[in-house]
Amino acid sequence: MDSNKQPVNKETLLKKYPEAFSEGVGELAGEYNIRNDKSVDPVQHTPRRVPVALREKVKEALETLEKQQIIVPVTTPTPWISSMVTVPKSIGKMRICLDPCCPAGKLSTTYD
Repeated sequence: MDSNKQPVNKETLLKKYPEAFSEGVGELAGEYNIRNDKSVDPVQHTPRRVPVALREKVKEALETLEKQQIIVPVTTPTPWISSMVTVPKSIGKMRICLDPCCPAGKLSTTYD
């Protein structure tokens, strides 16, 4: 480690980047269009099973994400379906993630 640099700690990061650690959900400015590579065939993964003991917490986490307008229910067929991954947090809540293994690297983003 360079002797001129101070070690990075939580307080330093919080002061330097307060917008990254603010409460609530952040939002990027502007509009973004995500387009998939037409030469790639869509993939539809089957849903992963959620253990019975975690179902209520997963349901609560999904409802929270829906209320925050991060996700919306989809009731019609779609060409791309990613698997949902659930990870218990140390505070007793659930982290909901998608496994983007197949679409990764197949998308392009344009900024308007």
